Amino acid sequence: MKQLIFVFALSVLYVSCKKDSSSNNVSHDIYVVGYDGQKAVYWKNGAQTALTNGPSGSVATGISVEGDNIYVSGFETLKSAYYWKNGIPAILATNTPGITSVANAITISGSDIYIAGGEENKLTGKHIAKYWKNDVPITLSDSNNYASALDITVVNNDIYVAGEEYNTSSHHAKYWKNGHSVILPDGLIATSIAVVDNDVYVAGYNMVTGNGGSIKVAVYWKNGVPVVLGDGIHASSLLDIFVQGTDVYVVGSDANANGYEIAKMWKNGIATSLADETHNSYAVGITIVDSDIYVLINDIDRNTNKRVIKILKNGIATALPATGTSYAYSLYVK
Repeated sequence: MKQLIFVFALSVLYVSCKKDSSSNNVSHDIYVVGYDGQKAVYWKNGAQTALTNGPSGSVATGISVEGDNIYVSGFETLKSAYYWKNGIPAILATNTPGITSVANAITISGSDIYIAGGEENKLTGKHIAKYWKNDVPITLSDSNNYASALDITVVNNDIYVAGEEYNTSSHHAKYWKNGHSVILPDGLIATSIAVVDNDVYVAGYNMVTGNGGSIKVAVYWKNGVPVVLGDGIHASSLLDIFVQGTDVYVVGSDANANGYEIAKMWKNGIATSLADETHNSYAVGITIVDSDIYVLINDIDRNTNKRVIKILKNGIATALPATGTSYAYSLYVK
């Protein structure tokens, strides 16, 4: 999600899946975004579409589908944030010397397009969390701090953004509601956010001292109250969250005794392994449609570094066609 660190480069971002939780007894289209051969791509029902035709170094990070329109967020490495509508790119931030930008997640509400991301000033090293509404940027964080916006959702015209912010004295997972920040206790980074029946659910992780160093600990929050899932002995983190009724589903990874990070899903705190434990794997997205559970997984062989992107539907895996120098970030089922 390498270890899953947010950087302004071609690496594994914390990005979460966008969901369509509508229920009807028809076949569904499955969309996945990421990169293949270091070019931004999306897959629809296994068929790959390239979003860039120029030089390599682009990433597709998030996806939302409304009617016949496909919206994808992403960026060119060390350059500018983009989104694509039906494959046509739109630049969110100009390529100002010394300034780079990323777009990490996208959602559509009515006729409005919302994108979470941010900018980095290469001269000062500062990262500013932002979101864009219909291409207009809204700054969330103090320019004196490091901050990132990693996921976004809009509910009843309220805009929720998940991320992190830190300075020399503190580092906090947080979310912003309509621009006002809420610090999440016992958290370092918030990677995904969902709002259901006025309850705010956020997934992420904390960092604690253990095993002679710092250990990631998987945690999610309901209305700011932390639910710790990691044991503090083996590294764990959460990358996406989905809520259905009273059931809370989160996905991420949890390291085993051999040091491999294993893709897992937790339902109401009960963990299920989603891959074998002989190599690294990461569950990066989850959604539920018509009672079917879809999970997006990246398998990475530690020896060959070959990557296999898989979609699990009710535990049955389907691999997507890719070169092996690929990674998936987000899932959408419609």
